[in-house]
Amino acid sequence: MSYQPSSMVLFLTNCSLHKDAGGGEEYDESQAITSALPEALRDQLLERRASVFQLVKKNDPDFDWQGTPVSALEHNRALSSGRDLGGRHAAAYLPALGRYQGRFFQALGATGKRRPLESRHHTLFLSGLYGLLRPTEPVQLYSCPLAPQVAEQWRKDALLTDVLCEYIRRFGIARIIDLTAIDAYRQLIDWEKVAATNTDVLHCFDVMAAGESALTAFGRCMAEELIDLTEDELVGLPFEHRLGTVILRSLGQTVEGLPSEGANKAEPPDPSPAIKPAGDPPTSHPPWQPAHTKDFQKDMRTRMDMFTKVSRATLNICLDPMTPRGPIKPLVRSAGRWRYRLGDDRIVYWPDRPKRRVVFELFGPRGDVYDRLRHSRHPITSTECVLRRLAFLEHCSMIARMQLPRALEAACGTISASPPWPWWARASRPPRCAASGPCWRTIRVRCGTPRGWRRASPSMARRSRTTSI
Repeated sequence: MSYQPSSMVLFLTNCSLHKDAGGGEEYDESQAITSALPEALRDQLLERRASVFQLVKKNDPDFDWQGTPVSALEHNRALSSGRDLGGRHAAAYLPALGRYQGRFFQALGATGKRRPLESRHHTLFLSGLYGLLRPTEPVQLYSCPLAPQVAEQWRKDALLTDVLCEYIRRFGIARIIDLTAIDAYRQLIDWEKVAATNTDVLHCFDVMAAGESALTAFGRCMAEELIDLTEDELVGLPFEHRLGTVILRSLGQTVEGLPSEGANKAEPPDPSPAIKPAGDPPTSHPPWQPAHTKDFQKDMRTRMDMFTKVSRATLNICLDPMTPRGPIKPLVRSAGRWRYRLGDDRIVYWPDRPKRRVVFELFGPRGDVYDRLRHSRHPITSTECVLRRLAFLEHCSMIARMQLPRALEAACGTISASPPWPWWARASRPPRCAASGPCWRTIRVRCGTPRGWRRASPSMARRSRTTSI
């Protein structure tokens, strides 16, 4: 059966411990992933496979599987340095999809295992011995647990990530569905580097299990749900979605409160556990809601060809706008602002914590956006300007300093309790001003005189007991 995927969707999962024996000596290199790589990258991949092969065949007692040296495992007795591993020896081969018989592949079933070959979607497997391989790629009977020394080989020089990125560029992949389940395999890939190719990734998590135990649910989900969806439906999946018991999300960590890998590891008991007082249960925050400035709306009207990509990006940002990941990073020279990288374009936004809003401010080419930022104002900048103008109050009396938080609250709302605000200007949230409005407001501070509040300029403050900013 020919395997000729053509969609923009890639399913990524890992190999299995249990494998079928047997096979033939014919090796069809056209079915291997090496046939889709440039010559230099192909040679690097084969050299790395050969290095891992040497680790497997080396009689190293520190490299074992449940007490048995890996080199002595039955599946490795006939393993040889064939063409698949950069050598020239004869070997027995089976297609990877036919060779693997683990939980994920058993959940696919006999009929389901043919579906990836008939589908237009791409499928790749992560393997301890082969790195990355196609479902039709000829592989030998082997056993290579993903021990630290093996994982180090594949993470070295980010080779495996480079192979995946090259595959993405060659076949125009726009969405990856990560079905690896096991953290050790997922961490072989630098997902930030993958995000730089403008490819969206949805990591899968099960509501009932994590790690290897989740592979059965993932196999069932792929056979019954994912493989039947069209290219447009898969690319259009939101950045947090649920199919049966499987949750797909853009963040590479499971939802809080669901099973996670390593959560059941035994910990030393506390000899004198503290009794926590009963209190109110923790309240969950409402989801972040998007909001747009007039400048952002104008930018979108001039770039309607990017509407779909920008819409997906805004949904991804609203999942967690204040966690750096992939294309999301804070702007160093503009406190409070964040950016989302979308190829050569940038989306600039700032989170409004009190209202749980994400205010999208600008969108456009990188150079144009950053040039416009130098001349724009937003609430955080306005607050900084106000505080700079209040700096000379350090020379005022103690009464003025004690009245400062109240004056700020009356003029601009309350101020964030986080640094760099001084202790006398702390409260619950930053003041909010219109993005196009003035960057400072006049503040009247009562300094203890009978005349009460009075408006004055900073220069007048030196001649008056009443201070205005």
